Amino acid sequence: MSRVGQAYLLASSGLMALGALVHLAAVAMGSNVYALLGAPAGLVAMVGTGSLRPALSCFAIAGLLLLGSVYGVSAAGIGPRLPARRLVLLVFAVGLIARGVALPVAAAWRPYVLSGICGRCQEVNAFVLLTSGLCLFVGAAYAVGVFRPTPGSPFKG
Repeated sequence: MSRVGQAYLLASSGLMALGALVHLAAVAMGSNVYALLGAPAGLVAMVGTGSLRPALSCFAIAGLLLLGSVYGVSAAGIGPRLPARRLVLLVFAVGLIARGVALPVAAAWRPYVLSGICGRCQEVNAFVLLTSGLCLFVGAAYAVGVFRPTPGSPFKG
């Protein structure tokens, strides 16, 4: 893998780890941060009632983001080669690219569909464009990681 590809994967892995930390911070900081992250109004309201659902949602998202980050670092050739690396990267790449493309389209075409999923996605706005751009950036990096060998890999393509 080229140094540029490796740096791209590492930057994307860092973004995934940062996203995980932001989601964990929401649990500690409360409803305003949940709303900032685009949680639906019903989920934000649950924070004030002491419901565990918002925290469990953030923990699940943070766990997935951390998993993606660890696999991205491994694909960049740092640390151990993790099992099913290419498959996991492919799943993340497809999911992130699909999310990056689908959210702005849905927000523009059928925003009511997103009302139960995202509190800030009722129109194409800065939040939708920023988060979609980040998903496309990271998803593309992970696609590179699927098809490019790591240093010392027996794969040529």
